[in-house]
Amino acid sequence: MCKLCEEFYKMYPLNKEGYHVISAYERCEAIKCGFDEEGQFKTDNWNCMTLNELRDIAEQSEDCYFYRDDLYAGTIYVLPIPEPPDDEIQRGYVILTCYKERGHISNAIVINDEDEHIEKLSLKTAEWVIKAYRGKLALSNHD
Repeated sequence: MCKLCEEFYKMYPLNKEGYHVISAYERCEAIKCGFDEEGQFKTDNWNCMTLNELRDIAEQSEDCYFYRDDLYAGTIYVLPIPEPPDDEIQRGYVILTCYKERGHISNAIVINDEDEHIEKLSLKTAEWVIKAYRGKLALSNHD
């Protein structure tokens, strides 16, 4: 489970009915992290906090792309991966696809045109992208 999902579970444990109780008036279905034990994207996910954070960044950052078409193509998010600090971070673009903007992400891949390579998004890369973009967004909000 990713760190953001772990933090969410600690703040909002599941009740007997299988819901996270956010407040007296709000509850949400049990989240399912989008990453397996090896840190690779898995399609059996629901409201993964790390994937949700990537979606938020794609919608907020001028460096990213976001398009929604409910009737034909679904939703796509494209996040260029900032220059990584080491070789464990994937290079290229994070691509997320889903239907509408609900909790499930159908695909989370990295496309690297340099290697003509497509692979599943790793948790390590996702965390790096969040860290890099959140720093940029925080700076731009203070201008």
